[in-house]
Amino acid sequence: MQWDSLDAFLAMGGHGRFVWGAYAFTVLVMAVDAITSRRRLARARAAAREGADA
Repeated sequence: MQWDSLDAFLAMGGHGRFVWGAYAFTVLVMAVDAITSRRRLARARAAAREGADA
């Protein structure tokens, strides 16, 4: 499909809000997953260091 302008591309024939909303939701979920994974890893490393010191 070819669009005449950026606005037409973003609108995607009236389905743009669903498409871009799905992309935004996916990025949000991936960001939350990355943040929580890093926090869990940091906690696990800290617990391992504390266990090695004891």
